[in-house]
Amino acid sequence: MRRRTYLFLCFFAILLAGFTNRSVAPGQQLQEDAGDPTYIVQPGDTLATIAAEFGVSLDELISVNGIQNPNLIPIGTELILPGMEGISGVLTTINLPIGATLHNLSIEYQVAPDVLAKVNKIASPSQMYQSARFIVPLQEDRQMYEIFTDTSSALTLLEQSALHNTNVWQIAKDNRQNNTWSFLPGRPLFRRTTAEAQSPLLSDIVRSLNITPDALRQGSIMTIEVVTTQEADLQGFFQGRELHFYESGANTYIAHQGLNAIHPVGLNEFILQITPSDGRLFAIEQYLPSYATAFGVLNLTVDNATLDMPAMRSEDEIIGNIISQITEEKYWSLPFLCPLEAPICVRDWYGTNRNYNNGTFFNFHTGVDYGVCANLNIYAPADGVVAVSEEFTVRGLATYIDHGYGIYSAIYHQAQSFVKVGDFVKAGDLIGEIGSTGRSTGAHLHYELIVNGAQVNPYNWLSSDCQ
Repeated sequence: MRRRTYLFLCFFAILLAGFTNRSVAPGQQLQEDAGDPTYIVQPGDTLATIAAEFGVSLDELISVNGIQNPNLIPIGTELILPGMEGISGVLTTINLPIGATLHNLSIEYQVAPDVLAKVNKIASPSQMYQSARFIVPLQEDRQMYEIFTDTSSALTLLEQSALHNTNVWQIAKDNRQNNTWSFLPGRPLFRRTTAEAQSPLLSDIVRSLNITPDALRQGSIMTIEVVTTQEADLQGFFQGRELHFYESGANTYIAHQGLNAIHPVGLNEFILQITPSDGRLFAIEQYLPSYATAFGVLNLTVDNATLDMPAMRSEDEIIGNIISQITEEKYWSLPFLCPLEAPICVRDWYGTNRNYNNGTFFNFHTGVDYGVCANLNIYAPADGVVAVSEEFTVRGLATYIDHGYGIYSAIYHQAQSFVKVGDFVKAGDLIGEIGSTGRSTGAHLHYELIVNGAQVNPYNWLSSDCQ
C-alpha cells in the first residue's frame, strides 16, 4: 500500500512538473523556432539609419538581404534584421506610453522581458521614459490581452481563477510565469481577449492615463489626465513638486504643472499614486523628458534702484508665499481672455533673456509685455479671487488673481488698481489701468500666467485674439 502511494505521488509530481515546464509564455516557442525578424522600410529610412535604429551591422544588413545598390531601397521593402537572437516577427518602433514596463510590454507583444531589454539596450528603469523610442515585434498570430484584476486584490489566485472561470495554470501562462506562487504583489494580472481594442495594460484601477504635450518644453504647461474605474484619491509629484488634481468629470482627474523658461533640460521624476475607494493602491514612478526652447535676448537700461538685490529677494519671497497657497476650487475655464482691448501690440515676448544695465543683472522675462495701442483698461482674464493688490519695487503696482488649483494671473506696472485683496472678479471685469510703475521703461501691461509655482508662456492658454 505504501509502495503504491509512493509511486502515485512520484507520477503526480512528474506530471505536474511537465505541465509547469510546458507553461511557457505566449509566443515563446514561436520565437525560438522562427528565423530572423524583419523590418519594412518607411519613408525617410536609409540602410544606415535602420542599422543604427536596430543595432545591427550595416555590412551584415546589406549582405544578408543581398542588396546590390545600398543607395536605392524602395519604401515597403521587407528587410531581414540579422543577429537579433530570441526575437521574431516584423519589428517596428513605438514611442513608449506613460507607465510602460518591460513586464507589461512583454505581455502585450509576447516577447520575454529580457529579450526586449537586450534588443533595446535597457540597463536601467530610467531609460523607459515617456515617448522614448522602443523596438517591439509584431507577430501575425499575436494574441490580445487585457487586465482583469490586480494581485493586490484580497482574493487568492485560485479564487481569482474560479471567479473568472479559468484555471490557475492558464493565468500563470498568460502572465509569463512558470508557476503559481511567484506573482508579485501589486502587479496586474492579464488574460487573453477577443476584443479588437484592448484596455491600457496598466491596472484594473486605471482606465486611462494621459500626459500632454508629449514633448515637454521650457515655458509649456503639462496636463495629467487620469480616468479611473472607480472613485479615487490621487497624489502626484513632478520633480518633487506636489501636483494638485481636480475632478473634471465622473472618475476623471486633472492636474497641471508649468515648466518655466529656465527649467532644466533632461529627465524629470514623475510619481503618481492612486487609491481607489476599495482601498487598493496603484503607483507609478517614471521619468518624463523635458526639452529646451529658443528664446530671444533683450538689453535694457532701468533705474538702478529696481535692481537692488535685497529688495528683489524680499519681493520674491512675499509673492512666493502667496502663490504657493492652493485653493481647492476651480474658478477658471479655457481659454483665458485677453487682459486688454484690441488692437493688440506686443512689446516683448515670454522667455526673453534680459540683460539689465550692461550685465548688472540677468533674468528671463516671466510674461508678455503689451504696449498701449487701444486704451489704458486692464481686464481680468478669468474668474478668480484677488490675492495681491500692492505696489512693489520691481513689479510696481501689481495684481495677482487666484484662479484655483495653483493657477494664478499676475499684472504689473499699473497706474491704478480697481480691486482689493479678497475681491472675486469675473472674466472681463475691469480691474486696473496700464502704467509704468516699478522696473519699467515706459507705459505697458506685463501679464504672466503661473501654473503650480512656475511662470509659463501665457499663450498656452490665452485666446487666439490676444497675439
